[in-house]
Amino acid sequence: MYHDEYTDLGAADAACTVAIICGNCGEYGHRTLDCSHPPQPRPGHVALPDAHELAAELSAQEGIDLATALPLARNHLAHLTTEPPAEPEPKPIPGPRPLPPIDPLPRFLLPSRLRYPRFEPRSGRHPIVADALLVEADAALMVNISDRERCGYCTGPHADADCPLRRRQFVGPVVCLNCGQAHSIQVCPEIQAALRKVEAYLDPEADLIRQEQLAAGREQLRMLLAERVEIDGVDIPF
Repeated sequence: MYHDEYTDLGAADAACTVAIICGNCGEYGHRTLDCSHPPQPRPGHVALPDAHELAAELSAQEGIDLATALPLARNHLAHLTTEPPAEPEPKPIPGPRPLPPIDPLPRFLLPSRLRYPRFEPRSGRHPIVADALLVEADAALMVNISDRERCGYCTGPHADADCPLRRRQFVGPVVCLNCGQAHSIQVCPEIQAALRKVEAYLDPEADLIRQEQLAAGREQLRMLLAERVEIDGVDIPF
């Protein structure tokens, strides 16, 4: 067993007071209950002044005698506490928020047998449109729930291209808004020609082409003027 001078401290007898330490003043040789010193503040506690010291301060400040100030000081100390101020209770940590209630699936995600449990025949807006099966809640909106092909324009039992309400006799003749001819403005030849001119003008290679054309025109003009000089004998400076 390991042995040194500290091992025998716990086996000291009553005559040896080395191991007895006062918890009030921190000195060796006596217990805390037998301490002759005034109570000392413990760690974290507030030290209270002595009643006589407080009475002397009160007598000096207020100008009264010690006999009158001593009961006032003792009464004041009786209402004080040496306990540290209570810490405020920690705020509770908010737990997870409850999930919002799960809304039912949108109607367009449900099958038709669950989406439209009851059907009633309703008439369309146009006499050409055949009767469609509509649910009561959607009757005002004229929502078509038939599995057959329906027109997106009048909800009739035909394709969009075959809708009688969108034929030419209902729409009227097509007239160009630019030139007044019988074609749409998107294919107007005048607008197409103007667009081609703008594209040619904005083309970076168009400058080179125009310069070559101007050079060729100047050379042709020079040749014509030279022939005119030879024929008429007129001296034209170039």
